[in-house]
Amino acid sequence: MVGLIPILGSIAGWGSVAKGCAPTKQQNLFKTGSLGGVVEQPHLNTEQALDFYRRFDHIRPLIPYIVGMRNSSGRNRPHLISSTEVYRGPAFWITTDYVLEPSGVRARRDVVRHTGSVVIMPVQQTKPELQVLLVRQYRHAAQRHLWELCAGRIDRGENQLTAAKRELLEETGFSARHWKRVLRFWASPGFVAETMAIYVATGLKAGIARPEDDEIIQTRFFPLGQAVQLVMTGKILDGKTICGLLWLHESTLRRRKK
Repeated sequence: MVGLIPILGSIAGWGSVAKGCAPTKQQNLFKTGSLGGVVEQPHLNTEQALDFYRRFDHIRPLIPYIVGMRNSSGRNRPHLISSTEVYRGPAFWITTDYVLEPSGVRARRDVVRHTGSVVIMPVQQTKPELQVLLVRQYRHAAQRHLWELCAGRIDRGENQLTAAKRELLEETGFSARHWKRVLRFWASPGFVAETMAIYVATGLKAGIARPEDDEIIQTRFFPLGQAVQLVMTGKILDGKTICGLLWLHESTLRRRKK
């Protein structure tokens, strides 16, 4: 299976896309086609691949995806050609990576790097059904207030459980006697290197919340059935919260069947 390159307009050769940026005739790296056509690329060594991506980087708006064909050598391990940090902030950093992937595809990957996050699902085991503690806060990226499970970044020197206990206390004021990790997943693995671990916290004890200066947080216990209904009707829109609540609902149903 060869690589695909979406091109905005019919082209007879690379020179019509970016004059002076195409491989030379002697290199003959590609055979080009018309709009949406297939572009074939013979095997390139590491230096050729890196040089190609560097020379075409400035015309990425014209060519959104540049990838190579599969390698027939049977390679099954990824190879990092280069990695450059292009941004660093207080919560995450970004690298531009050039990689040779296990399939043989060569590509540029811009990756948001992160230390990982923990998600806490505080549960009160009341009758007739469980109560789940959610937090509501404004999320600028979503341009709205969202109901969510308590969550936060794993700080330097912390493990997942230590971070989970700290975040629960800071955001809600609660502490818990019993902790169990129930899920671990990638938040958005297409371009974000962030893992999330969901913990169920039981044996809750109320205390005083210690939110950060920029956090204005409202808390509320929801019956599990109501929380799941909010998920199913599109009222809860946060991904980690949807994962946690649906896991808890399914787990509760399975226990009742036993």
